[in-house]
Amino acid sequence: MARQNLAECLEVLVTMSPVQLHQQWLTVTGEALPQVAPLLLRRLIAQRMQEKRQGSLPASIRRRLLAIADGHEAFVSQ
Repeated sequence: MARQNLAECLEVLVTMSPVQLHQQWLTVTGEALPQVAPLLLRRLIAQRMQEKRQGSLPASIRRRLLAIADGHEAFVSQ
């Protein structure tokens, strides 16, 4: 999958068995497997693959989203 374009890689995830998804998670992240349903695991893998190819959110945006998730009011910079 290393040289396929991102769209092709994401399409392949739909056909993977749970065992294949577990292996793909380890390949993509190198992290312990989360205990989630295969549908969510597919989405998590897709997100990680997209982040690796296209970059992730800037740290400031991540902090802001985490603050919102924790119940803090969002601020708008002008």
